[in-house]
Amino acid sequence: MRSPMETSIQFWYFSNMTRSIRNRIETCNLFGEEGDFPDVVHCETITSRSLLHNWEFADHRHAHLHQFLLVEKGGGEARFENSRFALGPMRLINVPIGEVHGFSFLPGTDGWVVTLASEMLGDVLRRDEALDSALGEPRVIPATEPIRAAMVQIFAEFAGRDFARAQVLRGLCGMLVGLAARELVASAPTATSRKKPVLIEKFEQLVEVHIHDHWSVADYADALAVSPTHLTRL
Repeated sequence: MRSPMETSIQFWYFSNMTRSIRNRIETCNLFGEEGDFPDVVHCETITSRSLLHNWEFADHRHAHLHQFLLVEKGGGEARFENSRFALGPMRLINVPIGEVHGFSFLPGTDGWVVTLASEMLGDVLRRDEALDSALGEPRVIPATEPIRAAMVQIFAEFAGRDFARAQVLRGLCGMLVGLAARELVASAPTATSRKKPVLIEKFEQLVEVHIHDHWSVADYADALAVSPTHLTRL
């Protein structure tokens, strides 16, 4: 949800990936906040932030954050750029970096939100398992008990201040990322041909438009509202 990791800023979102603009989408960190989170990971409940916003989250995107939301009770709707998903108990929402999304939760809905900075995500990803591709698609999938258990462990460690806390959190987040990627692949419409990450599709469309403009990686990253490092990694 929203709270700026670079400060809440307005940017022009290219819905058809050209200079013609249709929508203004807010780029932020955690929904409704003005500062970075200085921790290894950010954890909060769905209820805690939803109560601040009357259970409604307007369409927005996070330039440098990847989020996993697990609905434990209640429901509502998750909106992505080109799709909508009904939410219910034990549903996991995968929100890739830079993806336009919004939520409408039923009052009383609860669950967990784990937010990873792009640098943290990069630290835990294995390059030889195509995890970027699996995690790059916005989806709502059934949450398994191992995923729920990983969320519970992350929240418990996040709340404490024990020795090696940061190391343990990185390990637990790596486990959550792997379990989520596994289920995203297993539940894909075609298990043998996963879609390209949405961000890569948008990048390729931008390249077609600006092939003769000599744009740098930084130019493309700026247009996509992600960091050059993350775009290069993808």
